[in-house]
Amino acid sequence: MNYSFHPAAEVEFLESVGYYESKVPGLGGALIEEFEILAIAHDRRRPQYWLGRL
Repeated sequence: MNYSFHPAAEVEFLESVGYYESKVPGLGGALIEEFEILAIAHDRRRPQYWLGRL
């Protein structure tokens, strides 16, 4: 799945990934995986929902 972030949101997301990874190795990667799973599920439920909100 392809997705993009608003620049400020990307910074915040990557900081969160780094924080969780620093607490427990592998947790940052797990956060990314969960984000992608939720994004795919949402896209399948309501395709292109966010396009009108950009």
